[in-house]
Amino acid sequence: MKMKRKMIPVDIYDIPAMQSYLSDMAAEGLFLKRIATYGHFEEGEPKRVLYRLEPLMREEEKPREDQLDAYKAYGWDYVCTIRNGFHIYSTEDKDFRELHTDPMTQSYAFSHLEKKLKLSSRIYLISVPLLAVLILLPVFHQEQPILYAVRYGNGSYQVMMLILYAFLYYQIHTSRKKLKLLQDGLEKGEELPRKRVYHKSYAPYVINGILGLFGVIMIFNSFLLLTRGWEKNLAEISEPIPMIQLTDIEQKEGFIKDQDGYRDEEIRYDWTELAPVIYELHQSGEVKGEMWADGSGTYSPSLSSEYYEVRFAFLGKRLVKELMEDTLEFYRYRPIQHQELFIEGVDDAILVKSEDTQMFFGRIGKSVLYVRYHGYEDLSAHLDEIYDTLRNYQKEKM
Repeated sequence: MKMKRKMIPVDIYDIPAMQSYLSDMAAEGLFLKRIATYGHFEEGEPKRVLYRLEPLMREEEKPREDQLDAYKAYGWDYVCTIRNGFHIYSTEDKDFRELHTDPMTQSYAFSHLEKKLKLSSRIYLISVPLLAVLILLPVFHQEQPILYAVRYGNGSYQVMMLILYAFLYYQIHTSRKKLKLLQDGLEKGEELPRKRVYHKSYAPYVINGILGLFGVIMIFNSFLLLTRGWEKNLAEISEPIPMIQLTDIEQKEGFIKDQDGYRDEEIRYDWTELAPVIYELHQSGEVKGEMWADGSGTYSPSLSSEYYEVRFAFLGKRLVKELMEDTLEFYRYRPIQHQELFIEGVDDAILVKSEDTQMFFGRIGKSVLYVRYHGYEDLSAHLDEIYDTLRNYQKEKM
């Protein structure tokens, strides 16, 4: 016989609806053989078949032999078992006898399953807020949460788990309510409804499919995180980068770039879910024959730059603010000069100076740039070059 796999469009814990659905399938010539994620039906001639779901009283994969014999005598054949849920029986006998005739006794069969659902419901109810706290705490525990999230935030996996747990809680809670309603009726002496008008719903399959797709995306995302980031020497880079270099500022005769420093000419590329493009550049050098004013050694200027292209425009302004807060914390005991600039076509531009260190914080749209220069040249004289570099990089990407 040919087998056919179908989605189950009713809640298995809505017993009357499930029984009615299986009988309707039999009337169409599809006879249940087993249920896992999907229902597996054997095709045949349409006929009238009744089904009954019997809640499990203990953990078992199949009814006991004495139980099978007793139900067989009533006219019922064993079909299959839904794991940790029900045994399913069917009959074509017109003179069948119901498996249970005493509602109070039948209610005991529901107690074991209802308690399991109650426990599962409570576990997921606790897990959802706990997982939400675990996701949000590392971000909001930081003094600069946006900066932290942009630099390190790859929380899709945790968010997917949160959605999954919330959905599972909703499913279990809804199923438990249906089961509890039936159990309460039985305890009052009301007979279990044999049939019910039901509405087909494939929402659980759709949501699980979305979560499955999300999981595939996350695996791909994790692969990208491992493979797309890199660190190189600046000399190896041929594509344009959105930042000026130390040689654009230090143009004195005798200036040479440091060839041996660990951080010299090191450019790093990375990305996160909130910032698909992140660059960091560190350069240093020295001017032969020139000393620092305090006599501490050979004059050795340095330049560090950070570029972020955020995914959402609203993050840009807050990122500039938090970059400043994070950077200036180091200079809190030093004199600081702060100047906000208003430049056409530039959304934010702030120049900060503290002794021999000058910093620029700027934003054009979704592009945020932080430059820290330590040396004696005037960084403000190179602002036009910084703006042009940003604009040209944006044009190159279009």
